[in-house]
Amino acid sequence: MIRSIQRHSSCIIEFWIFSVAYTKYYYCFRHTDTTANQFHHTTSHGGQCYHSSGDANFENQSCTCYRHGITTNFCFERMAARIAWRRTMGVSAVCGWTYCDAIRLDDEASRFRESLRDLRPRYEELDARWDYRNISSRLSTIIWPENIDDEQDVPILKRDLNACKIKSGKGWVKACGDIQFRLAMALLCLQHKDEAVSEGTGLMNELADEGHGDGQCGFGICLNDRSGTDDNSHRAIGYWQKAVEQHDHLHALYELGVSYYTDESIDDSKAADLFKRAALRGHQSAMYMYADCLFHGVGVDMDRAKGLYWYMQSGEKGHRSARAAVLALLEQEMQKEVENNR
Repeated sequence: MIRSIQRHSSCIIEFWIFSVAYTKYYYCFRHTDTTANQFHHTTSHGGQCYHSSGDANFENQSCTCYRHGITTNFCFERMAARIAWRRTMGVSAVCGWTYCDAIRLDDEASRFRESLRDLRPRYEELDARWDYRNISSRLSTIIWPENIDDEQDVPILKRDLNACKIKSGKGWVKACGDIQFRLAMALLCLQHKDEAVSEGTGLMNELADEGHGDGQCGFGICLNDRSGTDDNSHRAIGYWQKAVEQHDHLHALYELGVSYYTDESIDDSKAADLFKRAALRGHQSAMYMYADCLFHGVGVDMDRAKGLYWYMQSGEKGHRSARAAVLALLEQEMQKEVENNR
């Protein structure tokens, strides 16, 4: 049951609205007779209002319904098999409104429960296919870059990079940048060899300063991973910002989002926006973080139904925490069903 109150100067209208969520209807109420205080309604399919009261004075063109509750002349959308309403307070004869603010009647909790119920039949299939508890079934947690050369490839990459730089001269970054990035990543992954890690960091720094997108993102990670100072973190953010601004770099969007998310001095909406941008382009960890923002209302309006959707998208790409979140939510829903049936 939803209670809504609209106030326009001396005009006060109060409705009690009861609904059953099965079929989508669109309703638009417009006050057309201030003396008799009568209301006429239209039913809309697809967002366009159609007059159903038979009142010749009803101006359909000024009463447009939209799918998301953004309205003029008091339109709203409601998921309902039936909708019954009664006016509990009259409209002042001097009101004569021409516009009422949008009323969004979407019930966040109801939509979330409906999403869980829709997903519930897939629990056994997801649990078996994802099998996230089985260590041997887990996918790699390395999400960027997708492919990293092995230690045995390092000598070959060094030879190819040297030959490319000699051939390319001053334009080496465009021609050889990707080879140098592959070499730098391979060296950085040799964590047991300090000299290799130092060499890889230097190669990545050179690439970043030359404006190479992967190099900017990679060197930002190098800086951020160093135990140490706030200066390194600020420098990392600077390189990620350059990668995003200059190259719209996908993983840099995610890294920058994480840095904003963990910084209490930065508006959470900036982090949520970065996660969304990366999620829409298929970044599995950004999908998970955007889902988390939606689920808890961090930087965005809370929308757990959408959050569940993005948990699912991330889980299907192999994100372990997303899979765990979806299965845990479904298990909670099943437990509630058991308790309700007792």
